[in-house]
Amino acid sequence: MQKTEPRAGIGVALREVRRSLGLLQEQLAQRLRVSRETISAWETGRWPPLHDERVRMVQRLADAPADALARLAAALGVPAPAPREAAPDPAARTRFANALRAAADELDVPASVLRRTLGVLVTHLKAGGVPLESLAGLVASEPRAAKR
Repeated sequence: MQKTEPRAGIGVALREVRRSLGLLQEQLAQRLRVSRETISAWETGRWPPLHDERVRMVQRLADAPADALARLAAALGVPAPAPREAAPDPAARTRFANALRAAADELDVPASVLRRTLGVLVTHLKAGGVPLESLAGLVASEPRAAKR
């Protein structure tokens, strides 16, 4: 019976992530800022990546499919990154932009000022752990201000 080395699991997981991203070893090496020979050595289990390389590797491959990235992180013995947020829907972006312009017109302020103000508000709410859904409920319950 053949003994399986832990670093062989790293190689299999790394190859899976590389292929899921459609990268050649050379392209992955550029992304991770190592040589192509190093990628080959990691994938074949000749030597394992150092600890700081393992953490950096998972960070730099965050755009890989979540399941493949989680397997790689587990094989490397480092924490898996937090799941990425879904890309915004283009139609939702258009609806938001239209609503922003309408609100800016109603408030008689430039849309750019309202956009910056909303950005700061959302940043503070996220930092304080306030769910954005609660803001939507608050805005919906506020009486509309009379136009000047």
